Amino acid sequence: MRRVVTSNVSDDPHIDASADGATERASLRRGRLAAAAFVVMWCTGYPAGKIAIQHGGPFTILLLRFTLAAAIFLGLALLARA
Repeated sequence: MRRVVTSNVSDDPHIDASADGATERASLRRGRLAAAAFVVMWCTGYPAGKIAIQHGGPFTILLLRFTLAAAIFLGLALLARA
C-alpha cells in the first residue's frame, strides 16, 4: 500500500499563508533596493579611500570608518529590537 503525502502550506512555519502578491512584490523590491545599495557602497569604497588617505592618516581613517560602521549596526540592531 502506497501512502500519499500532501503538503499543507499552513503547516510550514516558513511560509506565510496570508501573504498576497503585493506583499511578495514589496519584499522583492526591498531586496533589490538592498542589493543596489550594497553594490553602490562596495564600488565607492576604493575611490573614497584613495581620496580620504590624502587628507588624513590611515589609522584615523580606519577609526572613522569602523566608528561609522558600529553606529550603523547599532541603529539596525535597535530597529530590529535585537
